[in-house]
Amino acid sequence: MNTLVIIAAAASALLGSALLVFSIQQLELEHGSQYHFALQEDVAARVSAGKEIVKMCLSLIIDIFLFSTGVVTSENYPNNYPNNLLRTEVIEVEQGLILFLEFSAFDIHSFSSFSCDDHLIIKDGDGTTLMEKSCGSSLPAVITSRSNMIKVVFSTDGSSTRSGFSLSWTAVTLGECQHA
Repeated sequence: MNTLVIIAAAASALLGSALLVFSIQQLELEHGSQYHFALQEDVAARVSAGKEIVKMCLSLIIDIFLFSTGVVTSENYPNNYPNNLLRTEVIEVEQGLILFLEFSAFDIHSFSSFSCDDHLIIKDGDGTTLMEKSCGSSLPAVITSRSNMIKVVFSTDGSSTRSGFSLSWTAVTLGECQHA
């Protein structure tokens, strides 16, 4: 039994609902277990905080299973990306939803600790910069958009290359159980 179902079972016991566990197990069978990211740790920590928080977070878990998901990677990932590349990916989901972004890989060439010649920038549809010009090999933090659209801008120069990045996104409802 994986973590998400265990969390749902614990919350279900608090809420007295065996049907909820069945529904989440059924959704998991249909959609796989690709949604095991920071959310489960947050919900697990909050299970003991009270029934109301559990209800809100379980609602968000169920929403995650029902909405769109995807992956954006640098060109040629997991092999090295090419030189002299400028690529913009736009991810847009239904109005009323926001995007939850999590990196599973990040290795973008940097000339020095002060210079990102190759870099990734993420901008929200409302113009807000969600991730400044970034490079290096440390995984960026989980990102939550402010709108239903983001732009992922990847730029490389003519020197060294690396494997790049892999970014998973999930459309979620804007609710009280958000992550910054």
